[in-house]
Amino acid sequence: MLKYYLTLRRGGLVLFLFTGLFSVAYAQTPCSPVSTLSCDVLQVALPYSLNFNAAVAGTIADKNGQGIGFTTINPYSGTRVATDGTPSNPQVPGYEPSKITLTGGRLQLITNKGIDYQANNNLLNMLGIKVAAVKKLQLEVKIVNPFNSTQSQQGGLWYGLNDKTFIKLSITGNKVEFRKELNDVTSTAAGTGNPDQRVTPVISGLNNQTVTLRIVVDSVANTAEGFYSTDGVNFISTGNSYATTGLSIAGMGITDSIAYTGLYATHRNGTATVTYNFDDFSAVSIFVPDVPPPVFCGPVSTLPCDSIKVSLPFALNFDSAIANTISDKNGLGIGFRTINTYSGTRVAADGAPFNPAIPGYEPSKLTLTGGRLQLVTNKGIDYLTNNNLLNVLGVKVKTVRKLQMDVKVVNPFNGTQSQQAGLWYGLNDKTFIKLGITGNKVELRKEENDVASTASGTANTDQRITAVISGLNNQTVRLRLVIDSVNNTAEGFYSTDGITYTSTGVGYPTAGVNISGMGITSTEAYASIYATHRNATSAVTYSFDDFALTSINVPVIPQPQPSGAYLVLKNMDTFPADDQLVFSLIQTPWRRTSPDTTAYNANHDRVRLRIHNKGTARLSVSGLTLSNVSGWKIAAIGSDSTATLPISINQGSYAEVLVQFIAVDAATRLRIFHDTLTIASNDDAFPLKKVMLHGIWQKMG
Repeated sequence: MLKYYLTLRRGGLVLFLFTGLFSVAYAQTPCSPVSTLSCDVLQVALPYSLNFNAAVAGTIADKNGQGIGFTTINPYSGTRVATDGTPSNPQVPGYEPSKITLTGGRLQLITNKGIDYQANNNLLNMLGIKVAAVKKLQLEVKIVNPFNSTQSQQGGLWYGLNDKTFIKLSITGNKVEFRKELNDVTSTAAGTGNPDQRVTPVISGLNNQTVTLRIVVDSVANTAEGFYSTDGVNFISTGNSYATTGLSIAGMGITDSIAYTGLYATHRNGTATVTYNFDDFSAVSIFVPDVPPPVFCGPVSTLPCDSIKVSLPFALNFDSAIANTISDKNGLGIGFRTINTYSGTRVAADGAPFNPAIPGYEPSKLTLTGGRLQLVTNKGIDYLTNNNLLNVLGVKVKTVRKLQMDVKVVNPFNGTQSQQAGLWYGLNDKTFIKLGITGNKVELRKEENDVASTASGTANTDQRITAVISGLNNQTVRLRLVIDSVNNTAEGFYSTDGITYTSTGVGYPTAGVNISGMGITSTEAYASIYATHRNATSAVTYSFDDFALTSINVPVIPQPQPSGAYLVLKNMDTFPADDQLVFSLIQTPWRRTSPDTTAYNANHDRVRLRIHNKGTARLSVSGLTLSNVSGWKIAAIGSDSTATLPISINQGSYAEVLVQFIAVDAATRLRIFHDTLTIASNDDAFPLKKVMLHGIWQKMG
């Protein structure tokens, strides 16, 4: 039988033609199993972009032999899904060109069932390029009208080392999901507690739009973040509702030297294939200036020092994680920015510090859950010289005229071993005030330089404590601490209904405690919550809610403006001084009648006092007050004996006051008087001016 033998070479493919029958065999592909191309052309220089408008020579081919621009196809390490059939090219098993079409300025990719997820590792047609690691890499692609269903059908961007270690950003069920996987391990936890996933809620109409996906891989910060945009201008992070918007990629090795990146699609749990339309793929190195990394604010925070201070009002409801704040045990930001350090000796039962650089921080005891912050206690406390309290969680604030602190404690533990929780405000573990619930009592206490009174009862100047409040441990208790910088006082309150607040100082001489000289109202302080099981052997869990800091408006009393009036006195006797008047009075005068008659003894019982206005504005005299009205009287103002106050004196003018000595029966023979006349006016320097009145009184002449 006649044989015809023809050899055709393309991409390593050798066809043997035998008498009209085709038999196919594959020679060794140059860069098996990741490409049909030579190994030396897989890595591309950045920036690199593909618009899919035309075929690109020397790249991976679609079903029609057109180069699509990509240079690699990830191999799979798992078991191929049976419905995906056998490999078209056993030397590059992840490559199925029949599902790839370059058409209409887009790259169409028909899905297979395989996926890279945990140990599945059987994704096909992961089309990509090989890139060198850079400080910050930005990857983008557009997906036109992405398929919307509920069987994990998805398409998007992929970046990593292989099908075991990678990150991917995809659209699935009208959500955008960013996920990382390291050595086939990725968390399946639900909600914002998942450290390996950042996923949006359902985005209505996403399947009818052109969606731009963007991954930013930051090799310096060891983070990666996923974004999406429906207009190509405004990009939204998939991690907006998480404590940290991105994922940590530390230790994954994907930024060390060489990695692969590209696009992928799968219909996963679906029974029918899906066609995804991709456009405008790009990989760009973003310039990152060499700057020193932010220094955390040890020993009081894991954050930079410039981020621990907050503006007022400030509130935390613990409903969701807050990015760039202190983290709980699951890495969720709890909203607080500081953790007090301790100056005393750590209690042995509290173990070694989780982070020696921030020794007061024990994240394993903190949980953001169910709209509350749960704090599991340690044994340490701030009391006198103990100074070993842990997890005092707070923020730094600038002092204000009056600060109100609020927090709810839900069903506070009722024990007899000084277990307690509440509000804390101060400078450090030596100088502070705290308002806590302990043994169904509410206690306000201050401490200055490790000194606090231990006196019992209302004699204790540093404590305000209630009696036992029945059933307090079964209620949501609102604590309120009011720090008054104007009056230098602090007062504690509690409420079980959120409406009526009762002071802890009821029954004490003063409701609040004196905070004068403590320094906690001078410039800046820390406002926090705390909890401890103190003398007990077992930890207690306290649940906090609705922490708030508010600056209460305190009206500033305006200082009186200078009047411009200037009071100057003139004693018209000119002796002994202008503010010293001398009088004499003989009650029964005497005279000689023989051999001749003389005049009666003369009295000097009236002195004229002039009040001058030497200022630049009108002088108002509002008071003429005599210290002894039985010895003296104002006989007249000017010539008017019935004149009333106030009197007004123009600039450069005066008013004359006639003062009269009127003592009667003051003694059996003689008495000396030293009294005063006080002149009240609007004189700026001396609004109360005293004039001395000296008088000699005689019974008879």
